[in-house]
Parts: sequence; structure tokens; C-alpha cells
Amino acid sequence: MAPLHRAITGRIPRRLFTTLAATSLAVVAVASSNAFAHDQDDGQIRGCYDKQSGRLRIADDGRCSSGEWKVSWNEKGRRGDAGPRGPEGPMGPAGKGAVGPAGPTGAAGPAGPAGPKGPNGADGQPGPQGLVGPDGPVGPEGTAGQRGPAGPAGPEGPTGPQGSRGPAGISGFEMVTARTPDSGYDSDNLKLATAQCPNGKRVVGTGASIEAAAEDVAGRVALQQIVPVNGRQARAVAAELAQGTNQRWALVAVAYCAEVDGRVNNERL
Repeated sequence: MAPLHRAITGRIPRRLFTTLAATSLAVVAVASSNAFAHDQDDGQIRGCYDKQSGRLRIADDGRCSSGEWKVSWNEKGRRGDAGPRGPEGPMGPAGKGAVGPAGPTGAAGPAGPAGPKGPNGADGQPGPQGLVGPDGPVGPEGTAGQRGPAGPAGPEGPTGPQGSRGPAGISGFEMVTARTPDSGYDSDNLKLATAQCPNGKRVVGTGASIEAAAEDVAGRVALQQIVPVNGRQARAVAAELAQGTNQRWALVAVAYCAEVDGRVNNERL
């Protein structure tokens, strides 16, 4: 009855609702006896409700006139939930028949699989000392003994010739950095930064670092290159890896600069 109620109560005038309720009870009685003759094997019974008279008729093809409303209801209600299990009953009395004789012993079954290895037992008490065995054969001759003490120092040799002059050392050491972007962070997936030594100085070392705005970008951004360029510049390149990142980050290139005599990549400073 639930589908019938939902299908028609929303559209029936209030003065007809009482009549429809009584009519629906009568229709259910008729429909239950003719359900198998008026369904379409889908578990529903179809009918037409006359808007004026309130008459309800079975329509197994589901076709109604313009003066009727289509209605339907389930042939069977849903199955109710299982009730709780009842308490266990008392044990019945023992039977009064005589106990039969014991049957013959059955054949031995096959041997079961070997069980797991048990834990090692505790060490036993030491046994008594055995008898002294015979002397063994003489061993081979041993190696030479330790080195003796050093002898006295010999006389001082003549002074050797003067060597050639080595390269000049460095002076004016300083560290120059360059940052991309110049300040803050951005989400560009490829960045290049170039740090340049001042005039009269050359690159003697390079370095680079990756900075992130918030979380660590290790494993998402990689330093791809940090090399000296023309002896006066240190260039760094970094890029996001395949999986990328939404994190904002920056690249810092470092040039360690000093005054050094000589050539830089075959070009004078």
C-alpha cells in the first residue's frame, strides 16, 4: 500500500482522501487474488484512478485515460528483518536404552607431519678432564726476529739547487651570490641564476642552493648544473622533476671570487 499512497495522496483533493482510503482497502483485496493475472513480471500491479468518481480499476497494460491518474503498488511487501534468536532450551533427558558394546579398534592412521624444531636445551655440566696426550712433532723454524734499533745518523748532505718559483697565491677572497627570482619565490618550473665576480677577480669555487617558501621541495626540484663560465661567472640551473610541485621556490647561485694571477679558461681577466 505504501507506493499507492505516495502515488496519489499528493494530487487528490482533500475531500476525496477519506473515500480513497476505503476504496484502496477494497482494491488490495481484489488485487491480491488477481496479482498474477495483472502484472508484467516486475513485481508491481498497475491501475487507473478516476479523478471525479474515485473509482479505481486494474490496468495491466498501464494505460489510463486523461480523466484518470496512473497508480501502482508492489505485489509483495519487502521481507521483514530477522527476529532475535531465542534462548537455548534445556537439555533433554538421557536415553534409556542400554549402552552397546565397544567397537573393534580401528587401523592406525598415517603418521602426521613432523612438528617444529624445539628450542635448544641448556648446556650440560663440564665433564672430567681427559688424560694428557703424547707430545706433538717439532714445528717448523720460526721467521726472523724483530728489526734492530736504527743506526746513528749520517753526515748532512750538500744543499740542493733552488727550485722554480711557484704560482702566486690568492688574495681578495669574497663570495658573490645571485638569486632567481631576485626576491621572494615563484612557481616557475625551470630557473637559471648567474653570479659574477667583480673586475680583476676570477671564480675559484662555485656553489648553489634551492630555497622553498614553506615545505621542503626535496625530491620534487633538482639542481641540474653549477659550473664556472668564462672564469668570472658561476651559473646554476634547477628544474622541477616529472611529478612537479605547486610549491613556490627560488634558486641561489654562489661564486667564490679572488685575485689570482694567470689565465681563466685561456682568457685573461
